[in-house]
This record gives sequence, structure tokens and C-alpha cells, in this order.
Amino acid sequence: MKKIIGIVLVISLISIVAFTLSSNKKEMEETAASLQQKSESIPVTITSLKEEEISGNVNLNGTLEPKAELELMSETQGKVVKLFKRKGDKVSVGTLLLEVDNDLIKAQLIAAKAQFEKMEKDVARFEKLIKEDAITERDLEDARLGLKQAEASYKSIQKKLEDTYIKSPINGVIHDDYIEIGSFLSPGKKVYDIVDVSKLKLELKLPESYILEVKEGQIVEINTDVHPGESIEGKVLTIAQKADNTLKYSVEIEVLNNKKDLPLKAGMYAVANFQFTPKASVILERKAISGSLKEPSVYVVENETAKLRSIVIGRVFDDKVEVISGLKKGEKVVLSGQINLKDGTKVTAI
Repeated sequence: MKKIIGIVLVISLISIVAFTLSSNKKEMEETAASLQQKSESIPVTITSLKEEEISGNVNLNGTLEPKAELELMSETQGKVVKLFKRKGDKVSVGTLLLEVDNDLIKAQLIAAKAQFEKMEKDVARFEKLIKEDAITERDLEDARLGLKQAEASYKSIQKKLEDTYIKSPINGVIHDDYIEIGSFLSPGKKVYDIVDVSKLKLELKLPESYILEVKEGQIVEINTDVHPGESIEGKVLTIAQKADNTLKYSVEIEVLNNKKDLPLKAGMYAVANFQFTPKASVILERKAISGSLKEPSVYVVENETAKLRSIVIGRVFDDKVEVISGLKKGEKVVLSGQINLKDGTKVTAI
């Protein structure tokens, strides 16, 4: 009997040991799996987005461009015989710039004018004769047709002669010239670049959150690097009716270049200062952005997984940016460590 009891005890002891080993193995496997999962996650720092009230003072920069800019092309052909204006000269509408050899065209014009005047007299004479039944209706119609043809030829040669005197179609300054006396011109050849800097334009991109506060004719303060501490008035000229792919609208500002003590030139850097109503916006730290500010994207954390998402940004501050779309407050965004991430990577917050 004692032998049987001993055997039972041994079997029980073996069962207990086996169960314990099995439980320990399962716990170890679970621990190993957990450690493996953690080792496959990328450690990152995360920020939770919040709305912040931002100032209504919006500064947008751009480059001053001429209000009118023209590449003047030749409409005639022939040799340049006279040059009246060169690079750097001021011109106004109708200023004579150069003259092309036109002696032959002048002779043709004299002949065309004589023919035209002759046909005018013939028609007048035929109109009297038709009343006397001295000619037929067909004779009068032929005379009138001849007059129209003579008039067309006369006007065409007049236009050719006018084209040999190349004049400025705008007010401005000759930025560059491309001819010399003796040069041979052909139709379509560029002869001058003329720019009008009496008025300059500043084209800016304004976020949609502010666009409804801007009105045509609105006065805007303009500052330039060449005149530090001095302000110049600009006027909103046009506002785009459609946003671009970044949800921003083009706004064109006109700047009068009429102050002798504050002269401006095309190509200068300028800043337009707008005063808008302060408003709450989603603000993101700049270092959270992957890629460039032109095509910004961030990693949003969902269920311990990093999801790459494109966003649209508005104003850019020193170390923060305004988020126009793509994110909302409360969402968690990877702040650092994104260099090791790709869409769908498991992450661990540190």
C-alpha cells in the first residue's frame, strides 16, 4: 500500500513540475514576443496638436515687377538708317525709336495715291454718265470695284511706310536694345525691351483663411530692404477668384513709383503688411514636417502606427507653422525620429 502511495506522489510531483515548466515556457514566449514587438517599433517623440490664437498682423514678401513690360518686335524689313533712342533712354507713347530704309515704299505710295485719286475721279464721272444713260450699270460697278482695290492698295502701302518708323507703344525706359545702324530687320525680330516702372506690381499668395478680409482698392503698407524704416503705400489691384493647389490666392498690389526720395526699381524685395482679425488656428512645430515647406507632410500616430499624411500650411513663424488643412486639434504627430519612419511603421512614444 505504501508503495502505491509513493508511486502516486511521484506521478503527482512530476505533473506539478511539468505544469509549472509549461506555464513558465508560455510566459517566456509571451515575454519574448512582446520584447520582439517592441524591438521592431521605432522610438519617437510625439506632440498633440492644439489650437492657438495667432496675431492678425500678416507679412507677405515678394519681388517688385514692372507694371508694363514689352518686347518690341519689328513689323517690317529693311536696313536701319537712323537710331533715335538707345538703352537707358526714357520714352513715351509714340516716341520715334528708329527708322528703316523706306525710299522704295515712298515711291510705291506716290503711285498708289495717284491711282486711288484717279479711280475716285473715274467713279464720280461714271456716276454722272449713268444718269445720262451714257454707260451701263456694269461699267459703273467695275469702276467702283477698281476704286476699292486702289484704296486697299493705297492703305496697305501707307501701313508699310508707317512700319518703317518704329515707335514706342508704351511709356517707360528702354531696358535693352538689339540693333545698330546698318542692321537688317525682318518681321518678328526683337529690337527693344521697354519697361514701365512708374507703376510696380507686387504679387503675393494669401491663405484662404484671410482672403475674404481683403478688398480691391484696399491700401496696404509696403516696406523694402533698400529703404529701411520707410513705408510706401500700395493698393490691392486684383484678387484671384480661384485658389491654387496649396489653397492660396494670388493678390496683386500696385505700387506707385513717384517718390523721388524713395525710388524703386523692378526686382527689389518688398514686404506687404496686412492687418487682419486675430483667429485660432492649428499650430505645428516646424521640425515635425517631413520634406519641404512647399510639399509638406507629417507622420500621424494611430494605434501605435505612423501614417504619412500630406498637409497644407499657411503662415510660417520662426519655429512653427499654421496648418490650413490635413490635421485637426487632438491628433498626435511625430515630432522627432521621423527620419527612420515610413508609412505604416510601428512606433513607440518616448
